Amino acid sequence: MRHRILILGGSSFVGRRLADRLGQTRALATYCHSPVTGGVRFDARSMALEEAVPALEHVFHLLGVED
Repeated sequence: MRHRILILGGSSFVGRRLADRLGQTRALATYCHSPVTGGVRFDARSMALEEAVPALEHVFHLLGVED
């Protein structure tokens, strides 16, 4: 399955709702600490995006990084 939309921060309040609205066939959500159904783990502080996800057409950036 090739997703067309990436939601960085898919476990956030907005990210979860956006992912639900778009559906798993259109969007791929990322999470760091709070897993989401069908999502992939991505830690923006220590990983390159290419390690976690394939090339996509659109990205929603909803990351919130805590110290």
